[in-house]
Amino acid sequence: MKERKVVDYTKSCAGDRTVYVPQDARKLVKQIIKTNIDNGTWKIGYLFIRDNGERIQSHSFLTALLTCCKKLNKTNRSMHKIRKTYISALIEGNININEIRKQVGHEDERKTLRNYCFNRYTKNQTEEQMENALKLKA
Repeated sequence: MKERKVVDYTKSCAGDRTVYVPQDARKLVKQIIKTNIDNGTWKIGYLFIRDNGERIQSHSFLTALLTCCKKLNKTNRSMHKIRKTYISALIEGNININEIRKQVGHEDERKTLRNYCFNRYTKNQTEEQMENALKLKA
């Protein structure tokens, strides 16, 4: 298996970016940091730390994610599926496509729309949305 390492640069030409983090997630991150400080593991600067004080590897994070999905009786989700869901939620929230593109590090918004936008709703929910969108206004 190929060894992976943390690097201080992004893999795309879009370069570094600032990602918006919702208030609830910020509270959770602060709580994790406080726990790490209390445990003496914050010195390495990672949120998720193993018992031996090293950062967890990506496969460990995926294993934890799959375990959570199983406990919640949800279909398994990969990190890439979460990324697609994040992008689709922003599109559905009417966030400007150029802002989304910058958030996710795409050089072109066409890639964002073509590869990452998918319908998160059931057929019935989609039909109800279409009905509401196409209703005659009085």
